Amino acid sequence: MATQEDYNFIYNLNKTNMDNYVTKTWGNWYEDFQRDFFRYFQTTEFQIIVVEDINVDIVAFSRNETSIIMALRCFKWITQI
Repeated sequence: MATQEDYNFIYNLNKTNMDNYVTKTWGNWYEDFQRDFFRYFQTTEFQIIVVEDINVDIVAFSRNETSIIMALRCFKWITQI
């Protein structure tokens, strides 16, 4: 499970994956807004997938009494491991 020390990796990976989509949809990546919005994900349970000691992926799950929801999934393009 990810810890608070992993926050920057998680946020930056999300930004890398979503920046182009957000810009095309909303016209710009507004950093302050995105950081505030991303704080919602602090309540989810992040898992970092590591390959050969390199963080390459994140998966976030949100749970309630009746279901488990995959809330977010991002991956890091790796050109060489």
